[in-house]
Amino acid sequence: MPALLLAFPLVALMSEPAPAPASVPLAPEPALEPFEIVPAEPAPEPEHDHEAEHGHEAAVEHAVEHAVEQEALASTPAPSVDRLGCTTKPCRSMTIAGISVGALAISAVGVGVALLSLPDELVAARPAFVTSTRPAGMVTTTIGAAVTVTAVLMIVAAHQRSGRGAAQARRIELSPAGLRF
Repeated sequence: MPALLLAFPLVALMSEPAPAPASVPLAPEPALEPFEIVPAEPAPEPEHDHEAEHGHEAAVEHAVEHAVEQEALASTPAPSVDRLGCTTKPCRSMTIAGISVGALAISAVGVGVALLSLPDELVAARPAFVTSTRPAGMVTTTIGAAVTVTAVLMIVAAHQRSGRGAAQARRIELSPAGLRF
């Protein structure tokens, strides 16, 4: 019951605005001083510059030359790119080989992981011996991972070789770090 008595006067106070005392100002009013509005002066016109005019002509000439070059490049046929991203037959065959070897390598990794996860079994005839697939699983997983890396490198090499000329692709150079292919 006391909560109701307290809530009722609060609702009554909130619904009626409180009158502000007229005799006490809340803040002093700022003093307004007169001011003058001055119109802005127009900017002076620049003098006629003949060098800028010639620079503009050179820029237009350069733009026209650039447009002609772009049109010439657009008219030359671009090499056809197949869905593997290759432009030459050797690139295509090496990419297909890399994808095939990669798929076999990934399946070898899967088989190796499956062999690793199998539990060890006791040989029934000789209880002192245990049959384990862990060594075979470790070897299969390791070889599969190495061949997967090799397949990726085959695909990368195929695409790098197709971008260069045939003579440059076959060249081997000696560098400080070793041989550069």
